[in-house]
Amino acid sequence: MPGMDGYETLRKISALDNAAGIPVMFLTGMNETTAELRGLELRLKQGRELAALYRDRRKRKKPLTIPPLTPWERKIALLAQKRLTGAEIAGEIGTTEGTIRTALGSVYMKLDIHSKRELAGF
Repeated sequence: MPGMDGYETLRKISALDNAAGIPVMFLTGMNETTAELRGLELRLKQGRELAALYRDRRKRKKPLTIPPLTPWERKIALLAQKRLTGAEIAGEIGTTEGTIRTALGSVYMKLDIHSKRELAGF
């Protein structure tokens, strides 16, 4: 990327006030193991920080600004509300069932729910 690498981009996104929970995907032409590990470590750090934020919210029982669902998450959530299986949702939008599981996990975390049944109540 001209002017800024992916690591700097992730640092800038993470520094934004309402950026918690924004999913980040790294695509790179670099094939060095150290570069891949550094990117994964940064994503894991972001995930740990988000998890800590939600754990703290539950302990305090105080409202916390929940990051909005991305358009992708919203689409998956709407299909899940129709009680479609992960495989059916994956087929509907042309992705893998593993990707759907990951996206639903993010939706559940953001909405502070634990199942499709709870999601159906939204």
